[in-house]
Amino acid sequence: MTTSRVLPLAAMLLLAACAGTGDPRDGGFITGVTNLASGGYQQRIDQREAQVSSLDAEQAQLRARADAIRQEQSQVDRDLRAARSRMSQLDRRIAALRSRVSAADAARLSDAEKRLSKARLTADEASNPGRPAAARAADVADLQQVLDSVGGLVDDIARTAPPT
Repeated sequence: MTTSRVLPLAAMLLLAACAGTGDPRDGGFITGVTNLASGGYQQRIDQREAQVSSLDAEQAQLRARADAIRQEQSQVDRDLRAARSRMSQLDRRIAALRSRVSAADAARLSDAEKRLSKARLTADEASNPGRPAAARAADVADLQQVLDSVGGLVDDIARTAPPT
């Protein structure tokens, strides 16, 4: 072979060796050697490690968010149990007052019972674990306001009712 043919052939081999992809599955021995020498494999490793770190951080954020939602749901459940307990106490107080009050106060007690009945519907709605925690918390907050109002009405009636 003449020098004029060997030189272009060597140039083509050199260029072919430089055209590697950086993927160890592609190319052959020369591409592998080129990637090792140029740091192509290390760059690929660094990119993959950065992706893994990013995914790990995202997963940690999602876990923290899920934990926060579970805690919020638990708090709503505790508040709801307390509200149901208050409703039961108000029912007992209304029943105890029923026989001691005047006709006007009896009408007010009936109003309190109707409001408690509506409050139970709100409590049932807030009990649905499939609803978002924020919506359930809003229902419980509304429920607490109704119970405060009914409790104030029952306290007022109890103050004016004759003792047993």
